[in-house]
Amino acid sequence: MTNPRSSFPVRVGRGARLLSHTAGVALTALGLLAPAALAGTVHVDGSNPVCPGSGTALDPFCTIQDGIAAALPGDDVLVQPGTYAELIDFLGKDIVVESAGGAFVTTLDGTGLGGSVVSLVNGEGAGAVLRGFTITGGTGTGPMFFSSGGGVRCVGSSPVIEDNVISQNFADNGGGISSDGGSPLIQGNEIRDNNAVDGQGIHALAAADLRILDNTIADNTFAVTLGGGVYVDDCTLLFEGNTVSGNSASSSGGMAVFSSAVTIRGNDFLGNFTDEDEGGALGLYQSSGTVSDNHFEDNGSSGRGGAIVSFLSTMTIERNTFVNNACGGEGGSIASVANPNDTIRDNVFDMSWANFGSTLFLQGGTVASRNVIRNSLNSEAVRLFAGAVFEDGVISDSVAGCDVFGDATIRRTTITGCLSGVSAFGATATVESCVLWGNSLAAFESSGGVVDISWSDVEGGWPGVGNIDADPLFVNAGGGDYTLQPGSPCIDTGDPADAVCGLDASAGGRRSDGLLDGGSRVDMGGLEFSHVRLSVPQPANPASPLLVSTTGSALPTFLFAALGTDLACVEPWGTFQVDLGGTFILRFFGTGPLNLNTSQPAGASGITVHVQAVATDPTFSLGNASNLQTITFP
Repeated sequence: MTNPRSSFPVRVGRGARLLSHTAGVALTALGLLAPAALAGTVHVDGSNPVCPGSGTALDPFCTIQDGIAAALPGDDVLVQPGTYAELIDFLGKDIVVESAGGAFVTTLDGTGLGGSVVSLVNGEGAGAVLRGFTITGGTGTGPMFFSSGGGVRCVGSSPVIEDNVISQNFADNGGGISSDGGSPLIQGNEIRDNNAVDGQGIHALAAADLRILDNTIADNTFAVTLGGGVYVDDCTLLFEGNTVSGNSASSSGGMAVFSSAVTIRGNDFLGNFTDEDEGGALGLYQSSGTVSDNHFEDNGSSGRGGAIVSFLSTMTIERNTFVNNACGGEGGSIASVANPNDTIRDNVFDMSWANFGSTLFLQGGTVASRNVIRNSLNSEAVRLFAGAVFEDGVISDSVAGCDVFGDATIRRTTITGCLSGVSAFGATATVESCVLWGNSLAAFESSGGVVDISWSDVEGGWPGVGNIDADPLFVNAGGGDYTLQPGSPCIDTGDPADAVCGLDASAGGRRSDGLLDGGSRVDMGGLEFSHVRLSVPQPANPASPLLVSTTGSALPTFLFAALGTDLACVEPWGTFQVDLGGTFILRFFGTGPLNLNTSQPAGASGITVHVQAVATDPTFSLGNASNLQTITFP
């Protein structure tokens, strides 16, 4: 290979220059929207001295229900500040009912009136909007033990419920909000201090397109419940940007999901708890979908899953952070149980606690990849049962690393700073291409268990093909940096038959040619050595250029930036992630920072750019790929 440009050709997408080193990321054309039809406004003011009023600005109705009755589809019922002691029904109309002054000065109070404060039960659509009220004092609608919707009750309707405070309501199902058979948009509300048997904050059934966005769902508590904050069953759900905090239930303290297809992303789950069962923050039961980019902190359960329990589900749980979650049973952060088929990847876990599996408790076909686990307390960090896999990870400073109770696999993982690295109890732990160093005991076999180690660095030695006993030369073990220094005996010495094309625990590409000898072989441990690593700080504002810094050797380096990624092994460079078949830019630089000039043009927002590099020898014939950096402009 004499010319990197011939191997990595610059390609420009059809009809648009998506990236360039001068102009940055190009904008897509903006469509023009036709103006909406003018709607009428019906006025309501409870302080009008002459009731019932006529609905004009000078003579408003005195009650909101009178305003709704008079409104036509598309009208706006505008409510002046005050407290309205009434229960309202949208009567099947797609109208906007909103306060003029906001929720903190406009209250719908159903105390003593016996029912749901707001009802949308006649097929209302997305044109029905409830906005800007404090909603309180509701007791739900329906017979005893089956009442629903203390604050807001939706049946077969799909309204917009936004910017409200829904507090101190009660029903059997959905103390704050219930939805049965519809697909509402629930957005920007504060839903707190409600009570119910199931779903104290929100209860939803059979929704084809349920969206719960940017709400605060907090302090909804009751003694015997499922889903303290949210209960969802048989729904397709987007749950995004919410803060779920301080909720409690007998099971699934923050949120319970049954038989649903869900996308749960970008939320904060804080201090939720279950004192009788499982799923301190989130319970997933016979469901599928993704749980991504969330933050779980200070959640707990008396049983399984201090943060998450996944039961008979097929979930992808990725890019989340877990801090100080705990349980009295199995899985201080995550319990994946009852023959699940979950994928748990790219998460960071710190300070987990449990009696069994302080961080992860994995059964069935669950695969845990590229996870970083620190400070697992009281028991082993990871407990594996038959068929489970833990790979490309780092486990450090914990009571124990991995305990195996059914034939399971641990590969390409670094375990250090633990009392024991890998233990097998009446089962076979297959350990491949790992680093077991700095533990009090590298491996332990009990009750007929077998720890079968190969192609690994084991302190104190262990029988098996390809094993070594040599200092792995971590960059800074005392500071928690377990990447490999140049010259580490773990570089390019993992299992030669392992043809994995994937990532390590830091999103670095596997099978990088760390020895620059033309070979392509995995390293031992969870972090692949590369001659170059990138750091790209998040831009401060949309006009900021990308400032790329490198660490590693002074080899010639080529930088790539692209709008998309495509995981591929490029022999002998290792796993390259920038999409070489799409639009990308290529720049040459040596060492040190580089101003990449890919700032976002005026008017654009949220564009994501992926950056990766390759380091080469002076002849451009050998080299390896760096870690991937993914940056989203503001």
